[in-house]
Amino acid sequence: MISSIDRRGALKVLASSVVTSVAASVLPLVALGQASAQKWKTAIGLNGFQSGTHKYKKNYPIWEVLDFASRHGFEGVELVSDWPGGAYPAAKETERVHALRRLYDSFGLRIFSIQLGADGAFDPREVERKAWLERFRDHTQLAKALGCDCVGIWPGGDLRGQTIDQAITTLRPNTSAAGTAGWTAPSPCGFSRKAASAGG
Repeated sequence: MISSIDRRGALKVLASSVVTSVAASVLPLVALGQASAQKWKTAIGLNGFQSGTHKYKKNYPIWEVLDFASRHGFEGVELVSDWPGGAYPAAKETERVHALRRLYDSFGLRIFSIQLGADGAFDPREVERKAWLERFRDHTQLAKALGCDCVGIWPGGDLRGQTIDQAITTLRPNTSAAGTAGWTAPSPCGFSRKAASAGG
């Protein structure tokens, strides 16, 4: 039987596993003499705390999570919508955006990414895809205002009666729109800001 673990214990386990996995990733580069070319940064994602709240009914105060991350050498945070409270602010809600940024700044942490859902991006209904695209455009402006390097995309749900090829076809215009908003897609799971717009 597994004994229960308190939240601080859980955070310590999380931190040690992150350090171990980062160290394991770096070792092969050190052996090849390439470590100096790669700049590793560590960040903590809030999505695990969100799902822990819903699935395990464990709630972690945001200040405690950020204090732990700051004291244990994490450099940044990836935000998740609806945790710890409420959806992301709209990009034009400048007071809320500044308050959010100040919260993380006060712990010496940087917001490096925000997570977004992508299910509407490949919805078979054009009206749903357009609505998703409008939200995506606003979220990319929010990400810029927060100083993010990337936007994480988390698709969810089924294909809604489409084949994979049809879903890809419906998704394609939305990924093109990301490029016009100043983002590139270096990996299947997210977009990064283009170098030219990194200051904006």
